[in-house]
Amino acid sequence: MAASSGAGGPARWSTRLSLVLLFVAALASLSVGIATIPVTDRDEARFAQASRQMAETGDFVDIRYQDVPRYKKPVGIYWAQAGVLRLLNPEEPSQIWMHRLPSLLAAALAPLLVVWAGVPLVGSVVALMAGGMMASVYLLYAEAHFAKTDAALLVAALGAMGALSRAWMGQVRGWAVPLVFWTSVAAGLLLKGPVVLAPVASVIVWVAVLKREVRWLLDLRPGPGLLWMLFLAGPWYVAISLEAGWAFWAESAGRDLAGKIAEGQENHGGPPGLYLLWLLMMGWPWVLVFPAAAVMAWRRRGERGMTFLIGWVVPFWVVLELVPTKLPHYPLPLYPALMCLGALAIRDWLGGERPVWPARIGALFWAIGLAWFLLLILGAPIWQGVPVPLVSVAGATGVVALAVAAALKARVAPGLSLVSVMGAAVLAFWAFLGSTLPALTPFWISTALAEATERAACLDGPVGLVGYHEPSAVFLLGQDTLLTWPDDLAAAFASGRIVAAWVPEDSLETTPGVEGANLVTGFNYNSGRDVALRLIEAPGTPAAAPVCP
Repeated sequence: MAASSGAGGPARWSTRLSLVLLFVAALASLSVGIATIPVTDRDEARFAQASRQMAETGDFVDIRYQDVPRYKKPVGIYWAQAGVLRLLNPEEPSQIWMHRLPSLLAAALAPLLVVWAGVPLVGSVVALMAGGMMASVYLLYAEAHFAKTDAALLVAALGAMGALSRAWMGQVRGWAVPLVFWTSVAAGLLLKGPVVLAPVASVIVWVAVLKREVRWLLDLRPGPGLLWMLFLAGPWYVAISLEAGWAFWAESAGRDLAGKIAEGQENHGGPPGLYLLWLLMMGWPWVLVFPAAAVMAWRRRGERGMTFLIGWVVPFWVVLELVPTKLPHYPLPLYPALMCLGALAIRDWLGGERPVWPARIGALFWAIGLAWFLLLILGAPIWQGVPVPLVSVAGATGVVALAVAAALKARVAPGLSLVSVMGAAVLAFWAFLGSTLPALTPFWISTALAEATERAACLDGPVGLVGYHEPSAVFLLGQDTLLTWPDDLAAAFASGRIVAAWVPEDSLETTPGVEGANLVTGFNYNSGRDVALRLIEAPGTPAAAPVCP
């Protein structure tokens, strides 16, 4: 499974052109919905708010959400988002799409790095196929649309794994590959701490046990490399330690990382096997080929490149299944290896090797994912009582047509069938992320609150939120938004801390003399509860409707 060597200038230019086209196509496709999906709770809104405060204050060491330290993750993604804000200098700072640009760019770069990491293991043609598959898998689309760490972490992990794969295959010459490896590890440490080391350590341990080989790691120049990594990542860790003392380490390494390992944190627990179930959606549409890829990997497990790919996926996946805290995006750094294995299975399939039962199981998985996305595209608006957008209807119709074409062409024209599979998936993601999700207005309570507050033009000052403490509301209403409770509301008004407040409709009775105006209702998808909030001017003073006539 060694990489095929280039045939000369024209071949190299063809490869470069393919990579450019892959990046442009991925960037254009992944950007659909970036600006139309409102800010989401809770992680994205917290990252975005803290990054905005960093850009405003110019303090690129400490991380703050309102006045509270936010030390769950290192500083990398905050730097990226704050840098975008400093560069674009927006007049309206609450435009979430700007915060999403680092994730979008990282997601568009990821397919190229899949090619780079895969070439030593599976050859250039199969690696390019894997890159195209990565550009059309749902989990990458999802992470491209959220201002969080995970798309950027994928790029760091791919840099490290690509360098590691070259060392394993004996293709390291000079200092370039070691430089990429240690720079990528440093970037990962600044993005999400030691998490970037998980796939790296998994492969090293796997091959050390199976092949009894460790000397190949010397090609990565561990001595100078460690010094370079510390030079890049160390200064901020030293600076935050001086700034916050042990508070940063207690929060990031203690409560956040160790807490996730010890128990299901923040109601994100789940049983072993949950990631395999989520794969039907997150790995769609390429769950179609994963069963055949698993069979193929087992049969060829003795090959050097295959040993690396299996070690990339299996040990860390098992660890993730055993860790109590589970979120769908945690296996994202393993998806490039899945795509390489899937691309190998596709190559075999196109060459005439078509194992019957793995193909049938894959077709069933693909059909389940197809049904799920059609349900999301058309059923979610009906569930929330809003009209189904015509774009969503058209998109779902196109998805069905392409899915039928893929099924009909599977035997007679497998290549065309796979193109239809990819087209159906991309169209489904466009319809859901670009049309259906933004149209689910009951979900976007904070957006409605911000719009209603802006219409009350006479309110000159911060407002309070009673009970509804979603970070998206802070991002949209401003850093000075007060998160409070009914018993503390009167004191907040008396002190001049707020000029108005959004209070739950059912709590108005507990605040004597208050009458509400300007009702906002919706469905809080985090708590699974309906929300009804009214804007009041002051406790004990009935508010006219509207508040600002």
